[in-house]
Amino acid sequence: MPLFYFYLLSFPLIWLGFRFVRGAAPGQARLWLAVASMLFLALADFRSFCILLAVTGLNYQIIRRMPRSAGPALAMRALGLGISLLPLVYCKWQAGDEGVFALLPLGLAFYALQQCTAILDAPAMEGRAISLKDYLFFSFFFASVMAGPIICFRDMQAQLDANPAHAVSREGLNQGVSLFVFGLAKAVLLAEPLGVTSDQLLLAAEQGVSLTLTELGYVLWGKVLWFYFVFSAYSDMAIGMGLAFAIRLPINFNSPFKATSAVDYIARWHMSFMAFARHYIFTPAFRVLRNNPLRDTHWRYLLGWAGALFLVYLFVGLWHVTGPQGVALSLGVACLLVLIELGKQVPLFRQGNWPLPLRMLAAVTGRLLLLAIIGYCALAFTHPSLDLRQLVMRSVAEGATFSLSPRLEVFGRFLPSDGLSFSGFFPSLSTALIIPGWPPGFSALHILVCTAAVFLMPNTMQLFGLIDDAASGVPRCRWRYGPAYAIALGGLLFLAVSLSSSGDLYVYNR
Repeated sequence: MPLFYFYLLSFPLIWLGFRFVRGAAPGQARLWLAVASMLFLALADFRSFCILLAVTGLNYQIIRRMPRSAGPALAMRALGLGISLLPLVYCKWQAGDEGVFALLPLGLAFYALQQCTAILDAPAMEGRAISLKDYLFFSFFFASVMAGPIICFRDMQAQLDANPAHAVSREGLNQGVSLFVFGLAKAVLLAEPLGVTSDQLLLAAEQGVSLTLTELGYVLWGKVLWFYFVFSAYSDMAIGMGLAFAIRLPINFNSPFKATSAVDYIARWHMSFMAFARHYIFTPAFRVLRNNPLRDTHWRYLLGWAGALFLVYLFVGLWHVTGPQGVALSLGVACLLVLIELGKQVPLFRQGNWPLPLRMLAAVTGRLLLLAIIGYCALAFTHPSLDLRQLVMRSVAEGATFSLSPRLEVFGRFLPSDGLSFSGFFPSLSTALIIPGWPPGFSALHILVCTAAVFLMPNTMQLFGLIDDAASGVPRCRWRYGPAYAIALGGLLFLAVSLSSSGDLYVYNR
């Protein structure tokens, strides 16, 4: 069963049970959520449930027995981190690049890091006893255990302390349910068509078909959009379900394609993961590495920053993809960020000193280069065995052309004839019916709509007022709650359920 269908069936059942228990015994509502979440994960992936249950039990005992003295406490934290990361390291080491996603238990990449936050945050609890009920809820909460976002232990505990009865406002429930439906619709109506068509084109290429330049462009850009839409869709669903239970999960995406620099893009993409890396890896490493022997304070701090950055991206590469390719790609991004920062130290490379036309050219070139790097990283992550260079070179060597729909041939006399044909957008495919009953040309229109959405439209977090969009540069828009909006939401849910091809869209278990 696709993961989003599993959410669709489980979410209402768990919420109804939560409302009943909260009305009968408010103090046990959290325990109900913890037990129901454990059952949810056991039904979804029993192997993952067993791993998390064992890790949670061992870590809870470590946290309860955490000594106050520095030396023994450090040893206990190291033991807890080893227990949390060992299943993830083992699965990745066993799988290698090719089969890592098939071998990984569902949600392991996410809950392993959450368990690490509990081990690292426990000493800051100042000897306070952490209840087993709270720790089980933090570890197994069904909304985020499978696909994130990653919430650190101290933030979850603060929310549990502030709202022990899980009181849910009507606005929070409306917001949560609406966001869940939007996330489901994003997965089915935006991500799924992109994934189906690009996979069909890649399959044709593997069978020896030379793709046209139009088809190559679709694969490269379509996979980037697919990766973003499906991953952000599950984040939307998780955040929406959390709001329905009075839990605010971290925001994971904030229109990353609107970023104007590599640093800005990184700050907007998979934000909960990068927050983990920043707080638990970068900050401690920087505090140590800034004490290097350089005398000049500015360069001493810059060296410490660069060293901490490389440690972060080494971790990012190992977490996402095993093997040298993933690590090299991640460290290459770190090198690019360091070079950008070093360039700022040279007056010649400071864009503020450049004439306006040169600044505009640099901005456009940088944006295109950033999108190219994003596309390559997305393909390397989702298709580690794909030889992209060979695919492109073969198509170019065999005289690939831009192929357009025959309906556009009337405009052919206004366009250069060299390298242009009107044999259809997808001549390499016998059909491109990405959704049953929809015409093949819809794939081309669909990707244009998706492209406009990521560059021009507010994202779901802005739509539901979860982030400030005052400086976003997009039209200010808010979702309302009333009969007309409820009907629209029902129609969106109906479309999502009826048009899905029932494929598994989950990125980390594909």
